[in-house]
Amino acid sequence: MSARSSNTLAENKPQNQWHHADVPQDVGRDSSNRRVADAPIQAFGRDDTKRDQYQVTLDASEDPKAMSTCRKWVIVLVISSAALCATFASSIAAFTEEGLVEDLHTVHEVAILSVSLFVLGLGLGPLLVGPLSEVYGRNSIYRASYFFFWVFTWPVAFPPDIATFLVFRFISGFCSSAFLSVAGGSVSDLFTNDQVGSPMGVYTMSPFLGPALGPLIAGFICQNTDWRWTFRLLLIMQFVLIIMLLLFVPETYIPVVLKRKAAALRRSTGNDRYWAPLDRREGSLGHAILLSCYTPFQLIIFDRMALLLDMWNALVLGILYLTFQAYPIIYEDVHGFNMQDTGMAFLGLGIGILAALATQPLWNRFNRKQAEKFTGTPPPESCLIMGQVGGVMVSVSLFWLAFTTYKAVPWIVPIIASVPFGWGVYYIYTSTFTYLIVAYRPVAASAMAGNTAMRCSFAAAFPLFAGQMYDTLGTVGATALLAGLMTLMMPLPTTPRTSIETLPAANAEKHGYGESPVLLPGPKSQSKDEEAGNPSPFPTIIPTRLDEYQVTLDPNEDPQNISTFRKWVIVLIIASAALCTSFASSAAAFTEEGVAKDLHTVHEVSILSISLSIEGLGLGPLIVAPLSEIYGRNVVYRVSYFLFWVLTWPTAFPPDIATFLVFRFITGFCGSAFLSVAGGSISDLFTNSTVALPMAVYAMSPFLGPVLGPLISGFICQNVDWRWVYRVLLIWQFVMLVLLVFLVPETYAPVLERRKAERRVLW
Repeated sequence: MSARSSNTLAENKPQNQWHHADVPQDVGRDSSNRRVADAPIQAFGRDDTKRDQYQVTLDASEDPKAMSTCRKWVIVLVISSAALCATFASSIAAFTEEGLVEDLHTVHEVAILSVSLFVLGLGLGPLLVGPLSEVYGRNSIYRASYFFFWVFTWPVAFPPDIATFLVFRFISGFCSSAFLSVAGGSVSDLFTNDQVGSPMGVYTMSPFLGPALGPLIAGFICQNTDWRWTFRLLLIMQFVLIIMLLLFVPETYIPVVLKRKAAALRRSTGNDRYWAPLDRREGSLGHAILLSCYTPFQLIIFDRMALLLDMWNALVLGILYLTFQAYPIIYEDVHGFNMQDTGMAFLGLGIGILAALATQPLWNRFNRKQAEKFTGTPPPESCLIMGQVGGVMVSVSLFWLAFTTYKAVPWIVPIIASVPFGWGVYYIYTSTFTYLIVAYRPVAASAMAGNTAMRCSFAAAFPLFAGQMYDTLGTVGATALLAGLMTLMMPLPTTPRTSIETLPAANAEKHGYGESPVLLPGPKSQSKDEEAGNPSPFPTIIPTRLDEYQVTLDPNEDPQNISTFRKWVIVLIIASAALCTSFASSAAAFTEEGVAKDLHTVHEVSILSISLSIEGLGLGPLIVAPLSEIYGRNVVYRVSYFLFWVLTWPTAFPPDIATFLVFRFITGFCGSAFLSVAGGSISDLFTNSTVALPMAVYAMSPFLGPVLGPLISGFICQNVDWRWVYRVLLIWQFVMLVLLVFLVPETYAPVLERRKAERRVLW
């Protein structure tokens, strides 16, 4: 195919603004071998000026939206089934707790972590896989993540001990998370705004039908055979879905499709001038990924509507997962059900979800009328009307359930009361997901990733306190409290209609996430070009025009020209520091009994040691990652690790439980730099073709830590005082701090250039 024939859409600009990108033809390299441009790069969706004849665009037949309706729906059904399998896997452990306690020699409080850890993995995974899907494509992420989901379920189905079981529950949850964030992007790739309602409704149903099916099937299996067969059944389901993903799900993300087309043209013609916008991405791949991973947090921090909807969704999912602990209390303790019968009680939720799906044609008709009302382009906020109805239904359902949990009330009544809950949950999530992919279409996967992270964090936490809440408040009081919280949240989806209807667009313009962060080198900032009337998306650290006073790195100053041996020393040190950080989070696994005894607390409080440390690890990157691009990698490493070491002392010599828990959170926060910044250091040192192996070594460290933590902690607590777990950690931290100070230099090129410029000013 010639360049001109492949460029047929250049003259007739398609409705999908993501097909094209203007890139300057005069692209060279400066003295540091870094690519620079004499004119600003235009990102997707900006006005066209003049096109390079070798820029590859899609023919009309190649657009994913031009696929046949049948093929589109096959893709939707496959990815929806994969999403159902992921959430089914989260809830299938609901009735395995008794078997875990008996066969793996643990206690109930540890066994219920099976659900929480899996859901926590579901929440954290999208922060990585969502943005990566905008770099490598949807189907690559689907295939890789689902393969690992299947592989890491084997140790869960055949567990040698409780530690292995729980560690791999978390890892398998992490690997399965792609379908809770990326799948929404696939749906938006295939359908236009006025067509997306029904497929999004089917996809939305799947993740929430899974939590209803899980207890139903698990209850039947655990009542009649070995509990391990719940996970062995899951292995069979996963294998079938891997085959379907390989056979039926193609790539749908247009920038990646364009990149692959350009590569194919270069191979077939021998002409290396064919290019796609992703080929002209400024900055290193690691830098692009870092910016892309930052986008979900940008949305949550700067966009009020995204934050409010994510909070609303988080509470709903938290309540849904809380039912895994609440239903056994309501039906087994009050009505005398066995496990199989209690699992059948979840049918009410499933019936509600299916009934809601049956009403989707009515909502499609409503959406068409909205489109006519707004001349074909209804505002994204019109999607939230369904959510408003769902919010009312969930609140009514919870109040109804609360006051029908008495023993005198027939058992069928609370089951009927749960039907509108499932119905309302479907409406809430369908409307929210549709709103997110329509309002934030260029960064749909990142918007979904932020939503998934927040709601799964709530879902992981709620089962942990469900038992205590129902014991303290009773079935009526506890359920009524949840109903009250949902009632308070009911006004949230009306916020955009009563304030600023263009809020997403306004915030995107203000904070620079309106375009794909994969294609832009960073948030927008004012430059001399902009002052002169030439808008540029470049940050000030990446200039758009060279002049005689611009400082660049000499080849011998470029971090990528460091000797291979020295590069690997740096990689091993930062990987070891990351290992130490993740080890610190899990090292508390066997200290709980000692903490409860010596610090005069209860087991339920002592287990917060791990939870608070992990929360700190999750929140820290919001601060340290952006700071590393201002002050440099090694400054952030040294400061954060020094504080990590200093603040571990109060946990090694704790005066009371409050001090211990507070400093566990703070140390997790301070130690988090190596779970976010270290990947940037590796991308600074290696080229795209050589980065895979060092990145694999580093990536192993954060997951090896949670395995080593319980192993070493168990040995120490079995033989000496539990405080020695943290004292050993202090020694390890000190060694790592010395190595960081003496052997890890600055590697971030913009900071090196700034420091070089400052030295010249001093001279």
